[in-house]
This record gives sequence, C-alpha cells and structure tokens, in this order.
Amino acid sequence: MRRVDHLLEEIEPALAAIVTALRTMSSGRISAPLTGPIKTRADAGRMLARALVVAAQGIEEAGSQTMPAWRRLPDVPDLVVGDQVNVVARDLRLAADGFRGLEVWTPDGRAQLVDVLTDVLATAREVRRLL
Repeated sequence: MRRVDHLLEEIEPALAAIVTALRTMSSGRISAPLTGPIKTRADAGRMLARALVVAAQGIEEAGSQTMPAWRRLPDVPDLVVGDQVNVVARDLRLAADGFRGLEVWTPDGRAQLVDVLTDVLATAREVRRLL
C-alpha cells in the first residue's frame, strides 16, 4: 500500500494545479483549438474528469462481483470544467482513503489499484502539459 499512498500524494497536487489552471483560464484560451486528438483545453479537463470518475467508482465498487454500470458525467460548460475536475478529484480521494484492497474495477475488467492510479497520474500529467 505504500506505493498507492505515494501515488495519491503525487496525484493530489497535480490535480490541484490543473483545477487552478482551468478555473483561472480565460474563456478564449480554454476553448481555443489544440492540435492533436484533444480538441480544446476544456476537453482535456473533461477527459481527466472521466478518468477520475471511473477510478473512483472502480474503487468504490471493488467488492462487487460484477462490473459496475459506469456513471456518466454531465456535460458542463467550458468554464465549469475546473469545478467538475475538483469535485471528482475529491471523490477519488475519498474512495481511495479507506480502501485496503488490491484490485478494483475498470471498464476492461479488474486491475491492480496501483496500475489504475498510475494511469490517473499519467493522464493528469498529459492534461497539465496541454494546459
């Protein structure tokens, strides 16, 4: 669990920086086109929010024998994406805080929690790079 705790300690400030960047970004910048598969900075934030929701739900429902029915995030305006990321980041932290298992659900089946959190951190780093 030490690796999991270490990952959570890395994820938390990375997400806080992203939330701050998204919340303070001008409407022109957050919706400006990007090159590559992600169209805008707001879409990058939405991608991160989806990853956080899936990770949190996978942890919350790890004890279930069947894969969860995955939650859908509501579509929010570009200037609210930072708030959405903040809320789902908190959900992930709450889900992970008391969890002592090793495996969680993902859309592809069961996976190691450390691998899921590693993917979340990689996604956060990529989103930060795009901002």
